[in-house]
Formats: sequence, structure tokens, C-alpha cells
Amino acid sequence: MKVTLHKALRIRSAVEEKVKTFDVKPVVALDVDSAGVRADVKQVISDARHGVLARLEQFRLLNAVLANLRNAIAEANVANGVERLLADQGVVEREIAKVKAMAEASRTDVESLANKIDRKIESLKVPQQGFGRHDGASLDVNVLTAEDAKAFEARLLELRREKERLEDTRATVNHRSDIEIGEADAAVLTQHGII
Repeated sequence: MKVTLHKALRIRSAVEEKVKTFDVKPVVALDVDSAGVRADVKQVISDARHGVLARLEQFRLLNAVLANLRNAIAEANVANGVERLLADQGVVEREIAKVKAMAEASRTDVESLANKIDRKIESLKVPQQGFGRHDGASLDVNVLTAEDAKAFEARLLELRREKERLEDTRATVNHRSDIEIGEADAAVLTQHGII
């Protein structure tokens, strides 16, 4: 069964969620008032054991399908250049985070800096009382200017456009690329209501 890479990604997410929440436990609750339990508890336990083992096998199959999907998607990503696009997108996103922090940082008013320094010096002359933290003789000052902030804003705009371009290219490739899902895997996916 052929599906687009885009659809394969959605299927993979659904399988990941199913695997993450798949419930299988070796303990069952026996209804001690049940006639079946009182008549043949060994048979009830045996039936429950078979049910648990069957459920565990369903988990194993679903987990194997997830591995197959991940491998097929990874191979398609490399073959179609998506892996390179994702790497480039990561570079852009990390730069956006740093540049955004620089652009949004509060600016130091150089005119009032002398007053801040004087106040800091005066505060050092007053002895600290109690167990409070004394922050020493340092003063945190943003050294970037308003012109720097404008340059960062311009760079952010460029980076966001580049990120959008990379996302659009990746989406196009994902919609045009196909992967093959084997019949056995497709049957497991169908059984679990994923496809």
C-alpha cells in the first residue's frame, strides 16, 4: 500500500500514540460472585492468561509496525532531501531563538547608567543585615543599542521568511513522495483503526 510521506507522518503519529497508551497488564479482576469463577477458576485464569498474551502480541505487532514506519520515513526523508531541509530548518530555528532574545532584551539607558552606578556604590557601603544574599559590586547592563535591536528585528524577519520557505518546500516534498506500507503492517493498522 503506497501512501504519501505526509500521510505516513500522520499514521506514524497515530501509531506512536496508540503504542504509548496501549494497556496490557498481567493482572485481571476476578468476580468472585461469578458462577464461572466458582465452578472452574483454573479455566477462568487460563482464558485470562491467553487474553493477556494475545494483547501483548498485538502490542508487539503494533510496535514493529511503528519501527517499520519510522525506517521507511527516514529512508524517504534522506532520499528526497527532507533530512537536509530539517537540518537547515533546525539551524534557522535555533538562530531565531537567539536573535529574538537579543531583539527583545531591555535596553540600558546610557544616560541614567551613571546614576545606577552611584546607587550601587552607595548600597555597597551599607552593611548587609541578616542572612540575605549580597550581590556584590556588579551591575548587569545590556550593551546592545537601539540600532542593534533594529538590525536584530530585520534579521528575525529574514529568518522567519527562510523558515517559512523551508517548511513550504518540506511540505511539497512530503506530499509528492510516497512510501510503501507492507500488507501485514497495513492489516495491523486497519485492525487498530488507524487506517
